[in-house]
Amino acid sequence: MFDRSTICEVYFVVYNFKTWYSVISKKAFGPDWSDKTAPWISDDDGTSNNVYVNGHPRNILLGYTLLSREKGNPMRPPYVREAMMIMLKKISQFSTTNAVDCSRLDESVVAPVHFHTGSTEDVSTSIPPTQISGTTAGYLQLRAVSPEGLPYAMCPGVKTGSCRPSSLCIGGINTLKDDPSACGDYAGYGGFEGDKPTETEADGSARSLNDLNSSIMIFIRDSTATSSVVV
Repeated sequence: MFDRSTICEVYFVVYNFKTWYSVISKKAFGPDWSDKTAPWISDDDGTSNNVYVNGHPRNILLGYTLLSREKGNPMRPPYVREAMMIMLKKISQFSTTNAVDCSRLDESVVAPVHFHTGSTEDVSTSIPPTQISGTTAGYLQLRAVSPEGLPYAMCPGVKTGSCRPSSLCIGGINTLKDDPSACGDYAGYGGFEGDKPTETEADGSARSLNDLNSSIMIFIRDSTATSSVVV
């Protein structure tokens, strides 16, 4: 096909685990374009195409472009790759999903708390850098909900409308098999690959190692008193 075609339809997927918080299956893609048996590239006579991404993808870009060459020159793989790299450089400048309003605070129960040990300032410094926007220390949030609808039992010490509540809340359930960070007592406290938290400092979307290894005790007085949290 590449030896005679002067135009080429290109379908592509772009994802970024670090800043877009993408979720995509390892088996999401079809055969490599060098595989001549792939049904969408086996000939150049087809006029109808159906392209999809398997699994339960989130925060990805599925794109299409039509490339052509002048004077009847064939469109070969090196030219396709060159054009795609130009597009990828532009796409890589897209802002993070933190710029999107992911807040679902109106679906949660939120109450102010009093810290017997520690302080609001201590909690504020423990918030992962990528989750600071939309997160306020000094609260207890029950049933936080992610933009995808995944619930978390509570967010100790904070209320948040961030795009990744798993970095701040505990008690997540796993309904998306391709996103293990949505499940567990500390859900996404570990952040993403490449995050480098220390014992006392958070990094990226990860909590500090002390937070990850800590225990949380919650004491409720009565229905008319302010809740108290020990961290």
